[in-house]
Amino acid sequence: MRDAATGSHLERVNRITRLIATAVAPHYGLSEAFVEQVSTFARLHDIGKIGIPDAILLKPGRLDDGEMAVMRTHVEKGLVILERVLAAQGVADQEAVRVMTNLVATHHERLDGTGYPAGLRGEAIPLEGRIVAVADVFDALTHTRPYRQNLSLEEGLAIVRQQADAGQLDPVCVGPPWRRSGRRWSGSWRSSGICLEPCDSRMRRGRTSAR
Repeated sequence: MRDAATGSHLERVNRITRLIATAVAPHYGLSEAFVEQVSTFARLHDIGKIGIPDAILLKPGRLDDGEMAVMRTHVEKGLVILERVLAAQGVADQEAVRVMTNLVATHHERLDGTGYPAGLRGEAIPLEGRIVAVADVFDALTHTRPYRQNLSLEEGLAIVRQQADAGQLDPVCVGPPWRRSGRRWSGSWRSSGICLEPCDSRMRRGRTSAR
């Protein structure tokens, strides 16, 4: 990616996705292969942002409606890039292609139909997209972005739970991975190399989700 912050976000989403997918595997009957695929391919969820102008991608403030419309095209751009790469490489594993394509296409969809680009609802959103959506939102909330400062771990968790209660995020994906408390819970995330706490206590905090 063009900036270090985006690259770091992709790596953290990869790790958070693995934690969530592993935790929900018994509920959804997921195979080890699926958990590995969704975790690995989570790094690609924002690949389409390569095609978003820096003036929008790195804007240090809220996007206006026109800019947001351009930002949202990163999903379609990502699918085009993915299609070209897969065609050039001749990938034979169709299950892997399905998981990869679905999570790029649907990580901004929401269960109540308020997401984008297709406004899908409920189980019409593939599970891989629902898992990555939770990971993406949580990481966006708890790390500084060009357009706002990070929230604390506790604040990020509270908003993720609120969005699940509101019917936007999959409540199962905001279940087992988030029930640990105190030192045990924090340790499980930090052992995966995910920085969850603010690096600067002077940072301002604002509420938002992933662009």
